[in-house]
Amino acid sequence: MNFRTMKRGIKNLVWEAVLLIHKLRKGIFPKRDLLHGIKILDIRKTKKILIIRHDRIGDTILATPVIKSLKKSLPDVEIFMVIGSGGYEVVKENPYIKKAFIYDKKGFVTSPIKLLRFIIGLRQEEIDLSLTLSHSFTVTGSLISFLSKARYRVGYRDRYSSIFYNIDIPKDGMLRHEIENNLLLIESLGIKDVIKRPDIFVSTSEESIIQGFLIKNRRYPDIPLISIKPGSRLKGLGWDISNYVEICKRLTENRVGEVILIFGPGEDDLHNHMMRLVKERPIIVLRSPNIRELTVVIDRSDLLICNHTGIMHITSAVKTPVIAIFKHGEPGRWGPFEVPSRILEDRDDRPLSSDTVYNEVVSFLKYSITEENSYRFSDNKLHNDQAICNDYYLQ
Repeated sequence: MNFRTMKRGIKNLVWEAVLLIHKLRKGIFPKRDLLHGIKILDIRKTKKILIIRHDRIGDTILATPVIKSLKKSLPDVEIFMVIGSGGYEVVKENPYIKKAFIYDKKGFVTSPIKLLRFIIGLRQEEIDLSLTLSHSFTVTGSLISFLSKARYRVGYRDRYSSIFYNIDIPKDGMLRHEIENNLLLIESLGIKDVIKRPDIFVSTSEESIIQGFLIKNRRYPDIPLISIKPGSRLKGLGWDISNYVEICKRLTENRVGEVILIFGPGEDDLHNHMMRLVKERPIIVLRSPNIRELTVVIDRSDLLICNHTGIMHITSAVKTPVIAIFKHGEPGRWGPFEVPSRILEDRDDRPLSSDTVYNEVVSFLKYSITEENSYRFSDNKLHNDQAICNDYYLQ
């Protein structure tokens, strides 16, 4: 038995003990109504709602339809949100959120006072209803909901959900996109008029920065702009870098499109390695944009090519076509949503070749780009003959 298996076993024993204590406190094996809390909840009278999605950027993007749907049906409600530090950049300009609480896991571990202030801040808002937007059980999200002291605490049903929630929504076993999983929670509470498209609000200054960047650096505005994000959240979960280099080479040499390579914070080593391999190619390089600047870039692009990462979900907000390479995960739940897309799988037993991706790009551009939305900078005759592998930092 390895350490990880032992650790998982100890956690399971602890949670079983907690569950047993909870049942004893409530009365041994009480009879439970499937949706017992909903009978006394009138969501129309709710004044303050807390949305909990405390993890990654992509998850935060997929939560935004819930925010807008609630505000559409309940225009006077005040919406609060618990998000991770990366997720804050997604909702920073969102006009529907009254206040965002940042869940800083590392900061809370090193500073218990910071954690205490976080909990007190939540409780001071006197939340009426909390929604934990996670189809899979999350200990952290469930604890945040419980500690918020919201009158009604809503989450998906799981073996341990009754410890934290007084409204737990049963799962029906159907495979849905995560956007639909999130919306199902509020639909179960009576919100029927939902909006499925994600939102990322950007400032006019951020739009101007990217507009200027593209005008300055584009050499061939008469051909499609193809954004490529080669990085992935964890090492080993993305398509091999050599394949991305080959794609860049063929796209530029054959004038299929003008390539803009995007590198996020912490990807300096990846940038340096890739630049050594594509040094002589006429490629635009963008480094360390914030998520809203990146949204503008993808909105201005004719196609995004990326791994299964959080920024892939930006395309669902701006409706830019995307070719997404999945090395892990379930495309039906986590893939692009209601946007022209190709999902290509690169599995250990079925490696994905650069030839396949290149042919998909050529075919996809041919059929997905119409005269209405193609070559968005075709009327811009400004050229920069020096823009070859021109690194540009956004700070």
